[in-house]
Amino acid sequence: MFITTENLIYELKEFGIENIQIYEPMINSTKIFNIENKEPLGKYDVVVLAVMHKQFENINISKFLEKRGIIIDVKTKLDKNNFKCFTYYGL
Repeated sequence: MFITTENLIYELKEFGIENIQIYEPMINSTKIFNIENKEPLGKYDVVVLAVMHKQFENINISKFLEKRGIIIDVKTKLDKNNFKCFTYYGL
């Protein structure tokens, strides 16, 4: 099954998750799928890595996660062993 970012956002909203932020540095737009496109600030319950741009290869994703955070790695590009303190899902 092919998962698109738009489908993933739709499914998250179906589960009642409304506070969604997107950071897509390759798109020069302030909104994507009617959601604000901005650099992440603070901590999040869930981080979804939908694409693996060069800009994301060296980002410390852990710094954006709350203590019991969840990582959803759509392309399964990350080494889950680097995230033992979090719940990791590779799709």
